[in-house]
Amino acid sequence: MESLRFLSPKEIDDIRIEFGTPAFVYDEATLRENARTLKAFPNAFGLKPRYAMKAAPTAAIIRIFNQEGLGIDASSGHELERAIRVGFGTESISLSTQEMPENFRIWVDEGVSINLCSLNQIKLFASICPGRAVGLRFNPGLGSG
Repeated sequence: MESLRFLSPKEIDDIRIEFGTPAFVYDEATLRENARTLKAFPNAFGLKPRYAMKAAPTAAIIRIFNQEGLGIDASSGHELERAIRVGFGTESISLSTQEMPENFRIWVDEGVSINLCSLNQIKLFASICPGRAVGLRFNPGLGSG
């Protein structure tokens, strides 16, 4: 069994016995260290690092990133609402989704940043929220996303 930095072979076996496999185990100290490293990275434009919530939407993990001052990139209205439930302010959330939630106007008014992914979304957003700032997500057709 390959050794992990934060778990001994006995701890791994104990987890296997108690929870079964597969089991996902995260090291809080490493999550916090990585968040701080990301925040310390110099940038010229005052950008705020955001955690892609779809990577691991576990409340405990996103709560840690909120405590460390990261923002959230939500990929659905459900993720956006979950981020708010664990304590993120709307100004720390960016929504990038293929399907806009029906109540997206409320989220925009509350301070959520919106990234639009299609011409249809641009038209819809412009008709409902004229003059509001948005982000645009471009897919150059390379790779899978």
